[in-house]
Amino acid sequence: MVRAQAQFDNEPKVYPNPGVDQIFIEGAKECTLVIQDLKGNELLSTVCSSDRISINTSLLANSFYLLRFVKEDEVQVVRWVKR
Repeated sequence: MVRAQAQFDNEPKVYPNPGVDQIFIEGAKECTLVIQDLKGNELLSTVCSSDRISINTSLLANSFYLLRFVKEDEVQVVRWVKR
């Protein structure tokens, strides 16, 4: 099943982008965050319980990633680069 992308009330902000060992996310409260590589492999999944969270990315290889924010039937995808 393919889901259409939908906009959240407020688009999640991911910074810094590109990033190194930690990223900050704002505006993704009450959703699930899934970090995937470009092959679609799920590398990390967490529930965003507050409006601002930080994610330790030090174990991720330098590459491009997809951050999928899932909230009920809505999905927002943000591309992120680790260098």
